[in-house]
Amino acid sequence: MSVEDVYQLEGYEMHREIGSGGMARVFLATQTNLNREVAIKILRKDLAAGAEDFQQRFLHEGRMLASLVHPNLVAIHDINQSDEVSYMAMEYLKGGTLTDRIKEGLSVAEVIRITTQIAHALQLAHENNIVHRDLKPSNIMFRDELVPVLTDFGIARKTDAEHRMTKTGMVVGTPYYMSPEQITGRDIDGRSDIYSLGIMLYELLAGELPFNADEPLALAMQHVQEPPPPLPDEVKELQPVMDKLLAKKPEDRYQTMLAFCQGIKELVENDEVLQKKLTGETKLFDSDQFSDPRFGTGGIKTGGQTARRTRPEPSPATSVMGSGPQPSVEKKGMGWKVPAAIAAVLLVGLFTAYFVFFQSPEADLDDRERRIVQTLLTKANTALARGDYYGEGEETVVAYVEKVFSYVPNQPEGKRLAEEVAQIIEGEVFLDIDAGDLEEAQRKMAIALSVAPDYAPLQEQKAEIDAKLADRARRERIETLLAQSEQLEAAGQLIAPEGNNAYEAYQEILELDSANQRAGAGLQRIQEKLIADARGALDAGQLEEANRLAQRAAELFPNSSSIAAVRQDVNDVFRRQQEEAEIEQLLTTAEQQLAAEQYVFPPGDNALESFQRVLTLRRDNIAAQQGLSTIAQHFEQEARAAFDRGDFGLAAELASRGLRALPDNQQLLSLQSTATGRLDAKAREVEQELQAAERLALEGYFLSGPDGNARAAYQRVLELSPGNQRAEAALNRLPDQIYAAAQQLQRDGVFSAAANLLDEARAAYPDQQRFAELGRQVAQQLADQQRRLRLDQMLADAQRLVQVRPMTQSSFDQAAVALKEILTEYPSDVRVRTLLGELTSALADEADRISQQGNHEAAVRLIEHGLEQFDGNEALRTAENTIRERRDQAIAEAAARIAAMSGTLAIDAKPWGEVVEIRGEDGSVRELPPDSTTPMVISLVEGNYEVTVRDGNSGQPKKLDVNVERQKVVALRAEFDGMSAERYFQASGW
Repeated sequence: MSVEDVYQLEGYEMHREIGSGGMARVFLATQTNLNREVAIKILRKDLAAGAEDFQQRFLHEGRMLASLVHPNLVAIHDINQSDEVSYMAMEYLKGGTLTDRIKEGLSVAEVIRITTQIAHALQLAHENNIVHRDLKPSNIMFRDELVPVLTDFGIARKTDAEHRMTKTGMVVGTPYYMSPEQITGRDIDGRSDIYSLGIMLYELLAGELPFNADEPLALAMQHVQEPPPPLPDEVKELQPVMDKLLAKKPEDRYQTMLAFCQGIKELVENDEVLQKKLTGETKLFDSDQFSDPRFGTGGIKTGGQTARRTRPEPSPATSVMGSGPQPSVEKKGMGWKVPAAIAAVLLVGLFTAYFVFFQSPEADLDDRERRIVQTLLTKANTALARGDYYGEGEETVVAYVEKVFSYVPNQPEGKRLAEEVAQIIEGEVFLDIDAGDLEEAQRKMAIALSVAPDYAPLQEQKAEIDAKLADRARRERIETLLAQSEQLEAAGQLIAPEGNNAYEAYQEILELDSANQRAGAGLQRIQEKLIADARGALDAGQLEEANRLAQRAAELFPNSSSIAAVRQDVNDVFRRQQEEAEIEQLLTTAEQQLAAEQYVFPPGDNALESFQRVLTLRRDNIAAQQGLSTIAQHFEQEARAAFDRGDFGLAAELASRGLRALPDNQQLLSLQSTATGRLDAKAREVEQELQAAERLALEGYFLSGPDGNARAAYQRVLELSPGNQRAEAALNRLPDQIYAAAQQLQRDGVFSAAANLLDEARAAYPDQQRFAELGRQVAQQLADQQRRLRLDQMLADAQRLVQVRPMTQSSFDQAAVALKEILTEYPSDVRVRTLLGELTSALADEADRISQQGNHEAAVRLIEHGLEQFDGNEALRTAENTIRERRDQAIAEAAARIAAMSGTLAIDAKPWGEVVEIRGEDGSVRELPPDSTTPMVISLVEGNYEVTVRDGNSGQPKKLDVNVERQKVVALRAEFDGMSAERYFQASGW
């Protein structure tokens, strides 16, 4: 009986039967209208006629497959049902089954390529709530040499309640590949397929199934209870992936097929040994190698033939609900077809053997210790697979690795496991840091570094954690000190007792945060209080107390001009008191000297010097002025008497003595001039020189001057008139006059002139130490004065910069530089602290203003720039938190508005494509997700868009127009010709 006699299907020319299963038969046919070969899957007549459930299941399979478009899923061309027959027309796959490929032998690379492609297909099915439930090599066929295709969804089902088609407790599938939950009839999801994929992967790698028994029940118990045997040593690098695939509990497996693909990819990328087995080269793994037809296709023979292992043929009794019996095959597992890289190692010879067995880290271990290490590594890999990375117990990766390292420090496999755990902890630490749980991050960091101390990313995270902890500790210390200092200030403990006063606490705060406003303001209050107390004591006549307070304030605030002014006032009072006492004593002495007619002689003990000293101390002293008038009158009378006697020389000298008391007295000047004119030429010259010298001394030109100086003039007198008593006496008095003049300049605050005069005096009178001692005092006072003047000028310049508005990043930097320069030279000045507080407050206010205008990012950048200059500043931190909260709220509100105005665009392409661009009607281009391959779902604001999709095969673009409506899902599909396998692997990352 021919095929046509059995099945007559309109539009198809039936050829021959090419397969058969428990539910259906498969025929090769030609679809006449398109003249293409198809595979027709027809429900067996005995099932179609007697069981509505099987017919529904059959059609259900076709509809599910038709809803899925993926290069590794069989394409459905047609589904139909009549009174006599139910069928579906599918893509005809000419490349045979995976069972056939197993017979031929597969490389590790081919196994990985096949399983990951099938995993991607199953990922799409799972995302559509479809579980295959019968994953096995015979249900995987090949479109061509490279592309595997998943078929036979005959017992697949939807995982949502609406589409369940089996009763609770019913077991369907092939027992060799069924998951524990599938065997026990529990509800299943995509993780059941993950387990089945693991069984198949084990078979491909090991050459046999992990579980085998003559009876289905015994086989089922193995799946449910027994751990799978380890992979052969040749492929042991894949054991972590296998352990996770074949976990008994679904929650312990990979949770998605993509997670499995990512896991195996990371394993390959990070394992050089596995890379060599895959590529035969020592270069780093390149994902494009999977798409290379030459990749891993060769094998080598050992012992003259390809090694192989066999497994028993499954009994037909294991076929359940439509799965046909499995053929008996001899399987050449991946542990036995050796890639070229392994062959090269085997052929290296004795040198390689020596290196491996005698130079390896385990070379010093005995057999027992080696077994212990291997056992620990196996347990560590198992712990890694089940997610027990670290913890209190001893069955964690970290615990096992630490034991391994106790035998072999830095054992390579242990080191790899340690770094894998470190990488996992790195991610956890990142989340802990982001959540602000720094202690937990630090705890995990210590665990990771205990086994992977050289893992660079963790070292970087450790530095970040340490910095954040230090910053937090600093800020907490600042808050504690602020509370403490303000309490001490309120209790009146401003500067005492030592070690527990407000001043020290505020200073410590400023060492931690140089621009802290509260600390700066606190120090300002302490300074003002000390000044007020000192002035209060001064006003109350408590001179000693005022001096003590002023002195202590100057020690604490050495650059304060306000405190310097208080000290000056206290010193002035001291000086005035001393001067009053001295003046009273001088006047008494002067009266006694007048009574004894000691008018100008002897030097150092005469009324003239006493009265002049009084006027030096108090220029307006009437008694001293009257005393000088008395002296002048006395010498005027004496000079006139000498003139009348014709003694003109004496008259001129007496007049000169009187002029020392009253230099501007006209009678004495006239008398002196007349008497001098009556002298002979030489005497006249001497007298004129004496008068010039006395005038220079009175004007203060003791040692230098534009028109000469007193000392030189007196010396010229002695040259003209050796032994001249007036000149000699004047020269002897000159050092005292210079010292008194320097003291007066010092009291008047003219330190520069005093210093110059004392420098000249030290040079002229090097044996008189009083000039050096007074010079040191004046030099210090001059330095202090210049320092204060410089500080005042710098503060004035900085204040102008601080007051610039609006405050920009540039103006802030200029002011910050100026203030930091002041801080370097004058670290304890309160005014600069106040200005620093004003500066940071101004920046915070400006950032807040910018944020209020809606430019939150610019505001945050401005604050962050300020924190770079003054890290941890309270005002800036507070402003930053406020602005960030406002920004986050604005973002959330904008996102909500956009979401309310947005719709969803679902883009697909047949068979596959890449979204190149989505352009709005205003010409703007929307940002695409990192993976822009189809199918792709993206949220867009309502409106018209032009979508460019590129063909995955030819690379030719296609432009499609679509209108996205608010709160609606719009589907867009691009039709292309078929796609080559090589292109698919390149695009899909493998």
